[in-house]
Amino acid sequence: MAEQKGSDILNQADSMWKMLDDLADSDPEAYKKFIDKTLKEGSTYFKPPEPCFCISTTLLPTVITHELFVNICGWEQMLAPKSENDAIPVMAGEIKEVKDGEATYSVVDVIVHPVVTKGVINSKDRKNLLVHVALDYLENAKQIQVSRKYKNLKKSFKGDPKTLRKYLRQGREQALNPTNSEEQRKGVSQSPESLLRQLSSITVSESQQDGNDPIDLFERFAEKPKKVLIEEVSSTNTVPMPITPSYEVLEKDAEDSKPKRIIVKVNLPNIISSSQCQLDVCESEMSLDSPGVYNLHIKLPQKIDPERTDATFNTNSHKLIVKLPIQS
Repeated sequence: MAEQKGSDILNQADSMWKMLDDLADSDPEAYKKFIDKTLKEGSTYFKPPEPCFCISTTLLPTVITHELFVNICGWEQMLAPKSENDAIPVMAGEIKEVKDGEATYSVVDVIVHPVVTKGVINSKDRKNLLVHVALDYLENAKQIQVSRKYKNLKKSFKGDPKTLRKYLRQGREQALNPTNSEEQRKGVSQSPESLLRQLSSITVSESQQDGNDPIDLFERFAEKPKKVLIEEVSSTNTVPMPITPSYEVLEKDAEDSKPKRIIVKVNLPNIISSSQCQLDVCESEMSLDSPGVYNLHIKLPQKIDPERTDATFNTNSHKLIVKLPIQS
């Protein structure tokens, strides 16, 4: 059986080289395009994930603070979300514990398609959203708890970026979706049958231009279709995209001891506790984030005093009321 398989591979290789030689002689331009295309796709296939940015947070609950570094990376092998409203496919590596002298910390890689990481460095909101998507995924996939308070590192990667090469061996099957894995696997690493099929299509197009009947050169190497006994299911996990909640912005005049203020009322029907939300306020903006549920960013009509901001969440009406005193 093994000898027969080896013989088939040799026959396929011989035919492939013969077809390449024939193509080089008959149509040098088509030959060059085929080689360039194969090398270009192969370079993408063998390209490991690239670091984008790194954050540090802490594992919960813990008596002694244990720092967790999260390397956010982009990789062409990952699926890209089809639209802004689609879930983001995410993959994570192993959480590794590192000892540095007396200190101990952990590091993990979180990988998405480059279309997701594009522009996050210049957009605080997009970066914050991606961080929370990554943390949500880690909590679900790794069964851990992490703090939502994080710091941005100056370096884009914690550790040696060369370690990302391991995903070329370990992570490709998880990153690929069966529905388009053929499209992502194209390149010099393809099987002889795949390359023969491409070469056959070139030869067929040439023969059709000459007015001859097309010849399927791949036919002699095709195997009889086998019944599929196991259905392949993607192991790529997805995290739902948060939505913008309904809200109302009001300006109140000063009355009694209360200063002139802006009041923001936000409806959060899917929130049961204020601990599920993170509120950030500066002089001219307010942002609210509930990872995987809600995301809201508001530009305030006037400058306010962040230090005197007051917020309350009603668990019965599921409404958040934020009172923002206007600067005098």
